[in-house]
Amino acid sequence: MLLAAMGGERSRGEQGAAWAALAIGATLCVTSCGRRGEEPVADPSSARGGQTEAQRQLAADATALPAFDVEAGAEDLRSAASAALGSSKETPAPTCGPTHSYDYIASDILCDDGRSPFLGDLRAAMGTRSGSVGTGPSGHVIDLYEVPCPEGVKQIYVDMYDCDNASPTRSEFEVQSLMLGVLGGDTAPYIKRCEQEDAKRASGRISVLLQSCVTGMPGVLDVAGDRVAALKWLKEWCASADGKAEDGAPERFVYLHNVIESELNLTMEANQGGKGDDDVREQLTRDFTAACKVERAAFERWRSTQGEPE
Repeated sequence: MLLAAMGGERSRGEQGAAWAALAIGATLCVTSCGRRGEEPVADPSSARGGQTEAQRQLAADATALPAFDVEAGAEDLRSAASAALGSSKETPAPTCGPTHSYDYIASDILCDDGRSPFLGDLRAAMGTRSGSVGTGPSGHVIDLYEVPCPEGVKQIYVDMYDCDNASPTRSEFEVQSLMLGVLGGDTAPYIKRCEQEDAKRASGRISVLLQSCVTGMPGVLDVAGDRVAALKWLKEWCASADGKAEDGAPERFVYLHNVIESELNLTMEANQGGKGDDDVREQLTRDFTAACKVERAAFERWRSTQGEPE
């Protein structure tokens, strides 16, 4: 369903639904998913495909936020996106996977006037990938992006397999900063930014922040004491998760599982859980399966096949 949703001409309503499915697809990860950098990204040197392949990869990538130094400041991020990196095939910008590459283009590439032409929009950045240009110094396939700027097209070369040297993007830094605020008791900035990103998705905009919000917002709203808003958010996004994940599992099951585990982790980190994990999981499962119109027994049977929660 996710792959079909990404092709062809669509009305505005259909496009909104398709990109909602894409945002859902990018969050579909059960406990076996790892973080960026734990395992190398395979380098399919024979893959010279264009945007169709890139779109397919986007739906499967970005299943978890990458780990990075949250103490890095804005200047550190700017230096990571210096003009030297990405300016040629010999000095490609190091990224890790398709979505991180799109986000690097969408968030970190600035025109001469100091502005980003995409403001974090993964879909728009993905559309500027012109294709692969052969192998670089690392032996990896290098991708070329042609970014429109007022001064003319800016060519950016990216090595999406250089996970060891990849740096966090501005968007990733924002997500991490907002979540640190949540853990510190300040939920308002995260909620506000999620609402802003959600309001923009009707136009087809998808961002790293929205991908975080899709799964994280119900838990943050719950921590903020607004269970009504949490269930409303959950119902809307559950309705969008009506296809199958790559392993054949119902998307709605995988999404719901991620939402429950995300809230459990959040309440544990925020030290707000007076009950044991099992009790909290039981309560969330009862309330959230009802909100998502998921048969609880079927969901729990599926969840039991996924191994022990981390």
